[in-house]
Formats: sequence, C-alpha cells, structure tokens
Amino acid sequence: MSNQLLRICTTGASGRSANVRRADVWLTASTERITTCAFKWVWGILLLAATSAQSYASLNQAYAALGFNPNHPGNSVAVLFSDPHMNLDPSILLVTTNLDPRLVGVINSMNPAPAKIFVSGDTSTTLSPIPGWRPRDWSMSFGTNEMRCWLAAITAITNTAVTNILWIPGNHDTLHFETNAETYRLLYPMMPTWQRVDVAGVRFFLMNCGNFGARDAAQTAWLKREVAQTPTNQPIVVITHVPPFWFPPLYRGPALDLREVLGGWPVPWWTFSGHYHARSMGVYNVWRTKVASMVIGTANPNNTNGKSYDSGCAFLCLSNGIAGVVYYHYNDESFEAVSPPNWNNPKRFLAAFEEVPGVFWYRLKTREPAPEVTRFVGEDAVEWYSYTQELEWALPRYIHRNQASHFLLLAMAVSPTARLEFSADGKAWQPAALPTPTEYLYSVPIPSDLAKRSTLYARYVPGPGGNLIAGWGLRTTNPPPWLLALGGATLIAERDRWRFLDSGAEPGAAWSSLGYDDSLWKEGPALLGYGEGDEVTILSAGPEPAAIGRTAYFRRVFQVTGTAPISNLDARLICDDGAVVHLNGAEVFRRNMPAGAIAPTTPAVRAIEGDEEREAISFPIPPHLLKQGANVIAVEVHQYPNSVHPYPRPDAFWSFDQPEPPWNDTVGTNHFSRVGVGVAAGPGKLNGCATNDYSAAGYLTATDSPELSYSGPFTVGGWFAFGPATVNRAAGLEKAYEFSLYYSGTSLNRYRFELNGTYVQDQTSGTTAGQWRFVVGWYDGTNINIQVDNGVVYSAPATPPRPTSSPLVALKRTLNSGGLAADEVFLYKRALTAAERAARFHGQTETNASDLSFDFELMGTWTEAPKILTAPESLVRCKGQTAAFSVNVASVSGLSYQWHRNGRPLAGQTNSLLFVTFVTPEDAGSYFVTVSNLTATVTTPPATLTVIGTPELRVLPLEHGSSFSFEVPGYGVPSTLLVSSNLVDWSELVRLPALFAATNYVDAGASNAPSRFYRLRLDP
Repeated sequence: MSNQLLRICTTGASGRSANVRRADVWLTASTERITTCAFKWVWGILLLAATSAQSYASLNQAYAALGFNPNHPGNSVAVLFSDPHMNLDPSILLVTTNLDPRLVGVINSMNPAPAKIFVSGDTSTTLSPIPGWRPRDWSMSFGTNEMRCWLAAITAITNTAVTNILWIPGNHDTLHFETNAETYRLLYPMMPTWQRVDVAGVRFFLMNCGNFGARDAAQTAWLKREVAQTPTNQPIVVITHVPPFWFPPLYRGPALDLREVLGGWPVPWWTFSGHYHARSMGVYNVWRTKVASMVIGTANPNNTNGKSYDSGCAFLCLSNGIAGVVYYHYNDESFEAVSPPNWNNPKRFLAAFEEVPGVFWYRLKTREPAPEVTRFVGEDAVEWYSYTQELEWALPRYIHRNQASHFLLLAMAVSPTARLEFSADGKAWQPAALPTPTEYLYSVPIPSDLAKRSTLYARYVPGPGGNLIAGWGLRTTNPPPWLLALGGATLIAERDRWRFLDSGAEPGAAWSSLGYDDSLWKEGPALLGYGEGDEVTILSAGPEPAAIGRTAYFRRVFQVTGTAPISNLDARLICDDGAVVHLNGAEVFRRNMPAGAIAPTTPAVRAIEGDEEREAISFPIPPHLLKQGANVIAVEVHQYPNSVHPYPRPDAFWSFDQPEPPWNDTVGTNHFSRVGVGVAAGPGKLNGCATNDYSAAGYLTATDSPELSYSGPFTVGGWFAFGPATVNRAAGLEKAYEFSLYYSGTSLNRYRFELNGTYVQDQTSGTTAGQWRFVVGWYDGTNINIQVDNGVVYSAPATPPRPTSSPLVALKRTLNSGGLAADEVFLYKRALTAAERAARFHGQTETNASDLSFDFELMGTWTEAPKILTAPESLVRCKGQTAAFSVNVASVSGLSYQWHRNGRPLAGQTNSLLFVTFVTPEDAGSYFVTVSNLTATVTTPPATLTVIGTPELRVLPLEHGSSFSFEVPGYGVPSTLLVSSNLVDWSELVRLPALFAATNYVDAGASNAPSRFYRLRLDP
C-alpha cells in the first residue's frame, strides 16, 4: 500500500519544485506509518501547511510579494535570528565558532542595510547546556570563551554597525542560580539583559527569560514603567529566548509577566522567540488582548534541527507595525513570504492549573523542596523534575475534608508506559494508568478504597524518555456539600437570626448547651457586629477601651427531622477576630484562637483586617453530635486587643525613628552609632528605619554591655528588607564570634540565624528587594531557631553562647555590594514564646480600630443511592490495543466500585475506570460495574468488548491503473470505507455489513481524481 499511496499523493502535489520535494519527503515518512502512528501523521500535515507559502530566490522578490518597499523613508528592516550556539566542546556539538557564512552573506548584501539585528539568546552552549546542569570548571571555561567567540563572530557582519546588533541571554547563557544572568553581564557589559528599542514606529522590548523561564519581578516592574510611557497606538513587539505562551508546564514565568503588563493592551501585538530550534506561528488570546507568537529555528546549522527546513532567520518588514515577515531557509537558500497570522482564530492562553474544574489545591515545582514530595530520583531542574526516575508524594487530603477525587499531574514527555500508583501506607501500591491529558494535565481518579484516608500516598513510575514533571494537585468532580441540591438541607442559613449577648457579662459555664435559657438575650439577623458600617444588626461596642477584648456570644437552635441519617455536616463561618464554635455543648472548631482553655477575656491570636474580615471559613463538623429534633450552635467571638500591645519589655530596642544617627536604644543605653558613610534614615515598616542600601562600607555599632551579654537563652529580631544590589551576605544584627542574624544574599535569598558556627535557615521563598520581613532568631537552651513573618519555625541543635566583648553591629555586609534596611529591632535575654513573637509581629502592622463581625451557615447532607450518569459503552479493539471502560456516578457520599467480566468480579479492579491493556481474544466479553455507597449498590448495564485482528486495508491496482480494488478484511462488525483528496475532508465510499470473510471493493472513481487517500473505519 505504501508505494501505491505515495504515487497517488505526489501526482497531485504543487507544481513548484521546492514544495514538491518537501512534500515527497513528508509523504514518504507519513504513509509508512499511516496505520500505526497518528502523531506522525498529524505532525506531517502541519509541516506541509507550514511549508506551503510562497518561496523566492531573492530577498527583494519576497519584499515585492509582500508589497513592502524597504527604501521608503518610513520603512525599515530588522533581522532576527536565534540560538547561534558558539561551541568549543565537540562532545556536545560539532565545533562551530563562527556564524554560518550564508547568514552573514545575506545580511552583508542587504540594500538597504538592516536597521537592527536582534538575536534572541543562546550565544553559547556549554555554560548551562541541559536541564539540571550544574557548572563545572571546564564548562565555565568553555562557556565564557564561547561568549568571547560570539564577540569575534559578529565582526563578520560588516553591513551593520556592531552597536546595532542586540542580543539577550538564553538558558545556555544563564547559570541555574543566577537572578539576572550575572555571568552574561560580566562578559557582555555593553548589553543590558532587558532593553527597549524603537524602529520604524515599532517599540521592541527585549526580555530576559532566565535559565528556566521563571518570573522576574524586577524586570516586570521595568516593563510596566516602559509600557506606561508607550502610546496605545504604537505597535509593540516582545523578543524573548523562550517562547512565552508555549508549554505551560515548563516556561510559565514569561507568559504570566507579559499577561500582567500587556494583557489589557488595546491592539494586537507580537512576540518573537527561539529556543526550540524549530519554527512555528500561533495567535493567542491573552486576557483581553491578542498576540501573535512566532518561533524561529536555530541559526547554527550544526546544531539540533540545524539541517532541517526550519533552520534560518527572519526579516521583519517594519512600517509603523509589522508589514510582513520574510523567512530565510538555510535548507535551500530560499526566501519565504510568511503568511500573516490568523488573528480570527486565536487559541486561548491559560497558565498551568488555571480554570481546572474542581481544583482544590495545586503546587508548581520551584527551587524549594515541596513538603509533600517524599522521594525524588532524577535531575532537579529548578522549575521541573526532569528525566525523572522516581517521584513519590504524601498528600494531606484531610485539609480538603477528604473531598478530593482525582490526583492531578502536570507533565511533558511522558512515556506511553508511565503510570501513577496509589497507596494507603506508602508500602502496598495500586497501579493507575495515565489518561489522555488536557493541556499537559493528567487527571487520575483516586481509588475509592483510599477515598477516606487522611493521607494519600502517590508515586510516579516513569517509562523511558524525558518525563518532565512540573506540578501536581488535587481536584474533585463533586460540588462542595453546601451547594448540593440532591440529599442536602440548609440547617442554618447565612443572614439567619441569632440570639446574642453583647453586654460584656459572662454567660455562665452551660451557655453552649441546648438547655441553657437565652430568653433574655437580644435577637437579630446576621451580619452581626459593629465598627465597619455594613452590619445588619449592630452590637453594643461599649465605652472604649473597656470594649477592647470583649467577647460576644451567639446561639441558634435548629431542628433535624427525617429518617435518613446525615452523613456530612459542613459549616461556614465569618468572624472578626477569633471564634470558638460549639454544637450541643461540644466544641467543634476554633479559628484564630490559642490552644488550651478559653476564658471570656482570652484574646484572639491576631487581628483580622481588610478582605479577611468577610472571608467565609469552611470546616466540617462531626455529624454524630447531632440529635433528632432540637440542636443548638453556640459561637463565642473574641477580639484581638489592638490598642494595648502585650509586649514584654526587651533588654534593648531600636525604633530607628530618628531622622539621623545616633539611633537610640529606647529602653537602655545601647545606642547605635554610624561607622563609615552611606548609612541614612529612610521610610520604614513603622515610621522610620535605618538603611545602608547603596553604601559601600557603612554600618552601625553599639559598644558591648551587660544587657548585650548572653550565656543562655536569648532572642533577637526585627523588620528587615534587602536592597536590589544585595548580592552577598548582609548582617541584620550580630556580635562577632557569638551570633548573627543575617541575609544570605540573592543567590540563596534566605534569612539565617547563626550561633557558634551552627546556622538554621528559613525556607520562605519569593522574597523580593525592598520587601519587609519580620525575622526573629532565638536560642532556647537546646536549639537555635528562626521564624519569618510569624510563619514556620525552623530549628537546629546548638551549643550555648559564649560571651565576648565584641560590639553589637547592624547592617554590616561581607562584601561591598548592596545592603539592608532595619526597623523595630529588639533583643531579649530569654527565649520569647510563640504568643509573644506573634504579638510583636501583628502589633507592628495592625490598626487600633475596634470592630467585630459574625455570620454562620450550616449545611447537612445525607446519603442516597448512587445515580448512574454515564454507563460503560461497548468497544471494538484490535488485538494488542488498550480498552478503557468508565462510569460516571453522582453520590453525596463516598463510592466503591467493582468491575465484572462475564459475571465474575475482576480482582483489583475497584476504580471508576477499567483499563484492559494489550487485549487478546480471551478479554472479549460482557463487562459491567457495581457501584456502592453507604445506602445502596447499583449495577450498570453490560457493555461488550469485541477483539479483532489488526486492521489491514490492501490496495490491488487493476490493469492499466484506471481504478483500484481494495481487499477488505472480514470483521465481525460493520465498517465504512472512506476516501479523501486532501487528508482533511473525508467522504464515504461504501458501508459494509459485518463480514466474516475478506471481500473486494473497486473504486471506479480513482481514475478521475489527481490523488486519493483511503481509510477503513470500524462501526461497532
């Protein structure tokens, strides 16, 4: 069949010899795989479409075809190429230390000369060549010398001034730990990593995508400022190395940055990129704007894909916008007049996990270790797990009320044999095949027998190949319980009426029980409270400050009737600041309250402010606490004492509110004086601060004193912010040879606390220059500890401090780069408690306004029999293929499944999906599944699996080749023979009944058509 089909196809190909030659190559490859590899088939069709545009022998002919006059006074041409990959290591690539002479020759012969030459990255190869790469001495030497080779290579371009050749860093030019291509900037000091260029009325933004395409807050801020100064009618072009809107599992940062800044741009704009060494064009809807994104091939013919038709460069025809694009192909030295973007058929851009139905929670791979990842073997490439060999998770499903029904895996280059496995204990594993992904996201059902486990163990078992894992998450196919109409009832609705006590009196010990007499309490509908102005029922605030810290009490009695037991009880609470919830006298939930016994005077842990004041907090309540008939919900709402900060007196405290040094210790005599120059006052977290952000050598010092001498537990801390140039270590507060609370520098971007040579490091990610962080370090007699922004405490064993006479210093740097700002710095000769640290943290940021608010909602759901929404369908499969049966069931409680074949249960097949891999005739038969919940079991109608031999459609040419006879195999199912002349539009030739022996069919119309393609479709 292959040779006959090839002859038919090439007969109808284009008359242009270059296009015919490329079509022949594609058809030879694709027809050999027409029955076995659909991916190759589709890719070939796309390639044919991409190469069907007009090609010309000269650049001027291509200009003319586009109707573009490069000599017009208002017009210009910019040359764009990518991935030159200078290379000095022949084990990685063939040795190439100069630009391809064809490219240089075309540029040097241009008349007029190009206004600019843009190079979108990867001037080198070995500096950082592969995911997970860590620099070695040899690679640093090769990589930096390759950059020097680039500077020598561009001197061959004589038709354009060297100042008009602009390039940006690519992933091969950037080490994994660099924040802004520091090595690149060292070798190319004349070339900013981001810059703006205007050519022929077009504004170009050249952007740095970093080593793996992460987000860059500083670059985004720069772009915002530049775009704000750009007229909305001026065309915009963004040049990056990594294509921003491709493959959200990998290079997710640039697209989000561009969407943030340009997502509302009123007119369409463009991006040009390289990186993939292959050419493509796409149009995307990015929020409210459209963007055309073109990717160009490599400019190095010795590199990957360099021999393909994609290798080459682009000529941007500029005339107050992009009037056209000409693409130069190394392959045949032709110039293609590129078809314009299809602006009317854009693809919508969505970031990873965006708009995934039912998503509870997800995490994208970052530089920091994820706590739920318990094992990984492979290459850790910062933004994804690459070349994965082993990857395991322990997922805390209880935080989502065990509602998660599917595990989400964001991945690329997944092997066909890869699978996911689940476990209840991390030891015994159940396999689960990976379904077809949507936008690289695999949604894998969690086995029903694990549905109620508080922790779900999962592991990824890869096959051969790349296996690039970029993120994971949990989702549900059921709506939240309070939205269920089937089997649900609202027991207490939002805005319901409540009895309340707001007098400041204590209600007595039994106030939360059903039998308590609340007849003398006030009554009113929610929202109840005071201080914000949107309350429906205003409570008495009482005279200040007596009301500060006052607790208000709320009660509501509700009825439970009916015979079906309530299986889920879910509540939503709005409260400001803290609350304790009781059902029938039993405490069931606390929000923002300390552990232990709660008294009427117990304050909330922190103040609730802003949008959080009206945030509804959802939580489950054990349904066994309900009673038939009357029940009572009782809630006590506590305030945080904003006006009286419960601070213990420190041994030294510096507010840094003075406009200039010395900065005084407000509780003692340990005043800070300035050493050197450059230390100055500035705006702080609370009033003023001290900063040496741009100083070369300045810092602060205080003479040693008994208050600053420690031999046991102590605490130091305050608010700190590092500057944009803080590359190396900068101390917030330290005594030499004793302790140091310091910032590690931008390569690690962490705060640390060190004592006697042992340090502990905070793991908070994403801190940016200028961002205030509340950093506390302490020694408790056993461990050193650090905490940032009242978050997680990190600890390490340490020996006690050894007092010295060293002065106390602040804002001192290891090297002369960057610095810190400090505010509200304190020092205690004891270890602060968690509550004391929290008081200091919240006291510096909250207001003294007094307010209180409360609302509550309670929903009960009960179990009903499962409802089959979609039953398994009958399937016909060829021997060796995979058959998949599925069932979709509605239920308000957990489900269990059991699949059967020919009436017998299938061992281990207890999911909503059944996969039968590599089917044989023995797998044929009748399949059904039983589905059970706490109430009942239902059975689906049977579905039939029919297993047939491998499809084969043989072509038998008749005499003189005037028509074709097809030998149709005998199958026990009906089939249809289809015909097409373009591989896109298919029509029926004949419908065949279920056959049990081979038969022939003659296509008499073949002689009247330039080309014919045939398919046999099975119709069970």
